[in-house]
Amino acid sequence: SIIGGGHWMVTLYASSALFLLLLVGLGGAGIFAKLNFLVAICLVVSIIAALASFVFGEENAATGYTGFSADTFSENFSFGFTGSLSFFQVFVVVFPAMTGVMAGANMSGDLQDPGRSIGYGTMSAVVTALIVYTILLFVIGATTERSQLQTNYNIMQDVCFYKAFVAVGVVSSTVSSAMGNLVGSGRILQALARDNLFPCLTVFGWGSKKGDEPRVAVVCVWFIAQACLFIGDLNAVASIISGFFLLVYFFTNFACFVLRITGAPNFRPRFRYFTWHTALAGALLCFTILFISGALYATIAIIVVALLWVYVHYTAPVTSWGDVTQALIYHQVRKYLLRLDERRAHPKFWRPSVLLLCQNPTSQNARNLIDFGNNVKKGGMYVLGNVVITDQGNIRAIGSQMTQLRHLWLDFIGKAHLKAFHETTVAPDTRTAYQNLILAAGVGGMKPNTVLIPFYSPPGEHADLEAGAVGVASPTPVSALEDGGGKAKRKFGRRQNRHIHTEPVRKAGADIARLTSSVSHNPSTPRHEPDEAKRSDEEAPGAVGMTACGTPLEYLNLLRDTLYLGRNVIIGQSFNLINKDAIESFSKRSKARGSRQKSTIDVWMTHDQSLDLKGSVSLQLQLAHILHLTDVWSDHTDLRMMVAVEKESEVKARRAEVEETLLSMRIDVDVWIVPVFGMRTFPIAAELQSRGELGSAPLANV
Repeated sequence: SIIGGGHWMVTLYASSALFLLLLVGLGGAGIFAKLNFLVAICLVVSIIAALASFVFGEENAATGYTGFSADTFSENFSFGFTGSLSFFQVFVVVFPAMTGVMAGANMSGDLQDPGRSIGYGTMSAVVTALIVYTILLFVIGATTERSQLQTNYNIMQDVCFYKAFVAVGVVSSTVSSAMGNLVGSGRILQALARDNLFPCLTVFGWGSKKGDEPRVAVVCVWFIAQACLFIGDLNAVASIISGFFLLVYFFTNFACFVLRITGAPNFRPRFRYFTWHTALAGALLCFTILFISGALYATIAIIVVALLWVYVHYTAPVTSWGDVTQALIYHQVRKYLLRLDERRAHPKFWRPSVLLLCQNPTSQNARNLIDFGNNVKKGGMYVLGNVVITDQGNIRAIGSQMTQLRHLWLDFIGKAHLKAFHETTVAPDTRTAYQNLILAAGVGGMKPNTVLIPFYSPPGEHADLEAGAVGVASPTPVSALEDGGGKAKRKFGRRQNRHIHTEPVRKAGADIARLTSSVSHNPSTPRHEPDEAKRSDEEAPGAVGMTACGTPLEYLNLLRDTLYLGRNVIIGQSFNLINKDAIESFSKRSKARGSRQKSTIDVWMTHDQSLDLKGSVSLQLQLAHILHLTDVWSDHTDLRMMVAVEKESEVKARRAEVEETLLSMRIDVDVWIVPVFGMRTFPIAAELQSRGELGSAPLANV
């Protein structure tokens, strides 16, 4: 014992020593390295002196020292913990003695060659520590009685021929570990703050002008260490520290294991003996010991780390240093994509995978159509596709702009909270560009089976018309709807995606439209440049609409090619009239008045059509049913089948036929008979085909 006094006096001594170490940490890595070298020399001398005392000392009954004895070694060789102690309780106390091997990794920024030095330095530290600890264990165990080892914490000092050597060694070991953790933890905290993962830590990212020393972070670490000193129980602190260290080692091993098995080509560890087997074994061993050594501390540590992970996952910005989970996700997605075989697809499990053709996602019409596609996909793939029309010789000039365009689309998708992908194709003409887009969108067995095409509008014609909202009985805008007290009632359902109509999304769409217009030019489309005085915020320079088709012929060719390529076609028109707020408000107001009246999703069926599984009516009904399962459509609309009947004598038979088919399809739909007696009704596709405008395209997909 070097110092005396009670608990608070010991705490005062320890706090004073910790404050001196704080001054060393504030001095920088240079002072730390020089002082640590002197401390290491003192520690080596102390260990040698202690070993010499145990090897060459004389038998002493008072200290329990017997000299080398086979009986003493045999007595100490077996387990025999006193009281309620167990192997793992002792382990969590001893384990922090091995954590100093990470000091080199903590100060990697100050190493000349971190890639080489961390691996060899860490392994050298582990081997050296293991050798020293093993020698001490066997020498002391073969020369000292068991009772003394269980009760006398100062046995090395009592046996040593000069007690001050051991005292200096204990102080040196403590100072070395404390300095390493103080300086190393400060650098970790500084790096963490600079990654911007936790905004509250930003202040700790500061570094000095000379050497970039993390002095603010070191002060924070000192404060935490000082708080631990007030606990007063070293064993309790050691148990808490061990849990977090084991989790650090677990995630380090697990990250290396994941990077190796996923085949990340840029993961090239310079340590030649690395293998995923040792990484996995290390991860499993750390996790197992974490729980065996103390379930309570393990649970607390895991909960804390899990909460931090959830916070980082949902709030962290995009970083340049990568995320190992992306490698794991990529590996698993690729694995299951290879198993997804489109030849084994069955109508029973069919779901729409939608490709939306969209050049200008700025207008209300465009954003409503994008939102509709996001609703109707229902677990399928959703791809927002646009095309760039340019000469082949211009590809080199627009290469960087194409990357920028892709990033703008990704920003748009993220801000709009869409579960969608993006695809862009480049071609010298519109028809080729759209053919390539339809064929290239998707990957493997996940290909869009349905193409959502905005209705054709001539270049320069504004798509958003002044009209009422779908779902209300009058053209009154939703903002004017009032409740009985005369105040605007704006409380609507939570499931509605309102992000699509926010200002950041609109601006992101405008950026896309401008860049697309600047890199793309369709020779058949006259460039539309509105007057600056009349230009609205939603009208991008040079934008011609939601598709790149400059003429009706190009648009008809797009429809025909889509059908020839085996895709279903949805033509979207007048989506600027849809107002989900109005739909929801109308439903709630009707319910408040005691009425069950709602807006409806109508599926129309002509006289000559049938509900066979491969027919267009079945496709419409399936899409309407899926739409009815999502968003405001679920609670605030009804499905309705509108059946056109040309002969009065066929009304009952036609209704019975349709209702029987719907019953077998297990879709809850109200059947309405629309009498068109004495008239002829045709599906749009049949009419177009009769005019020769669709050639011989398969009508089942229209």
